[in-house]
Amino acid sequence: MGGGKEPLVARILGLFDLMNLFRFTVHNVTCHCEGVKRPLQSALLLQVVRRNLKILMRLLRRKMLLVMTVNFARFLRFVKYSNLIKKCAFTLAEVLITLGIIGVVAAITIPALIQKQYEKETVAKVKKAYSELSQAYLMAKNEFGTFDQWGITTNMSSAESHIIFGNNMKKYMKLSKDCIGMSSTNMNNNCPIKNFNASNSNYSRVVLNNGNVISFRMYYNNCSGNFGKGLLRNTCGAIILYTSPNKQSKGGKNKFLFFITKEGIVPAGVQNAMHEFNKACNKNIATPYPDFSKGNMYACTAWVIYNENMDYWHCDNLDWNTKTKCD
Repeated sequence: MGGGKEPLVARILGLFDLMNLFRFTVHNVTCHCEGVKRPLQSALLLQVVRRNLKILMRLLRRKMLLVMTVNFARFLRFVKYSNLIKKCAFTLAEVLITLGIIGVVAAITIPALIQKQYEKETVAKVKKAYSELSQAYLMAKNEFGTFDQWGITTNMSSAESHIIFGNNMKKYMKLSKDCIGMSSTNMNNNCPIKNFNASNSNYSRVVLNNGNVISFRMYYNNCSGNFGKGLLRNTCGAIILYTSPNKQSKGGKNKFLFFITKEGIVPAGVQNAMHEFNKACNKNIATPYPDFSKGNMYACTAWVIYNENMDYWHCDNLDWNTKTKCD
């Protein structure tokens, strides 16, 4: 398109050529968000600009104002939305979509992380309580003799039996509240367990320094209960640990059972016990041993202590010998 007369079509195409050149130039200049610099082809730019400036001048002389107005509007619209102006910024839609994706991922992962952390803390509480209870009974036994020598003459329906049990143990425990010997109402008010108002004829209760609640319950004053092999042949009573007493109590979740025997404390659910782990720590079995309890999940304590997890809530095929955690 040198000098001389040029067809109108060629002139209009020349104007579009200038616009395409501008698009090419914007694309090839520095893109700050990508950190990539592309060289501007200066010689070619100068050559094409000179050529199209000549065309523009001729169009002006021929009063091609309409064509120029239309193309100038397109030019401004392109500039408005070009990377040169936007600097690679995010649109509102992109931001909202990203936030939506983050929200979905958070909704899936955060509850699982919270649950995992809760279980980890619960395992630590149960293990610590087992150590403290074992130490307390050892010291009580050194002072008062074995459980059957503690002078308990009444049965498990008597408040006195649970009071003697609790008083002999509490001497060697660090407490924040002592509700032993209180009436049922005062015990439930001062040492509360959510949605569980016990009678003092069935339990005595204390609160440990860490906020956990302990209930003491005598079964047999002569320790004649046979709940399995080993120490469990001489079971005397039970100790119930509530690791989160401000939440609805649930076996295997925040409620854990220990047995007190003549010789020591035994966590419920040990191997060779009468209350087997795969039955009495199985969320799918409502009442595994109806003669012992109307509830379930009370034989999880040993699993938590020795395997250091609460995976019985997450899979159903756990076993002491073959599988001690979920895959």
